[in-house]
Amino acid sequence: MLTVFYDKIRYTSRRIELNEDKMRNIDDVLSRLYDKLGFDKDKEFCERYDLKQNTLSTWKKRNSIPYDLIANISQNENISLDYVLNGKKEIKSNIDYKSEIIDTLEELNNTQLKYIYHITEAEKLKS
Repeated sequence: MLTVFYDKIRYTSRRIELNEDKMRNIDDVLSRLYDKLGFDKDKEFCERYDLKQNTLSTWKKRNSIPYDLIANISQNENISLDYVLNGKKEIKSNIDYKSEIIDTLEELNNTQLKYIYHITEAEKLKS
């Protein structure tokens, strides 16, 4: 009975994986990866990661995503795997808050600046 239950879970999770695969497109995944790596052509990617171009071509024809390779590259190159696979914007991990705030402040109008000023003053009073 436990084996049957396990097989159902495995079948269900495999079906979910297949449905997720249908939503992803190898061309989109490679495009995002190439963008982060600074590649313009498949040839550059193949040379850098020691792949045959016909292997890459087969992946594209079959819309087959080499998850292990993509995950390894993302990890080694410090690229968000979620961004590469799903196109979700990366969350910065090393934020220079001071420069980010200064950049934002330079884009605000006078009314917005007054609002930010009063918020920061109120925060000072809380401390």
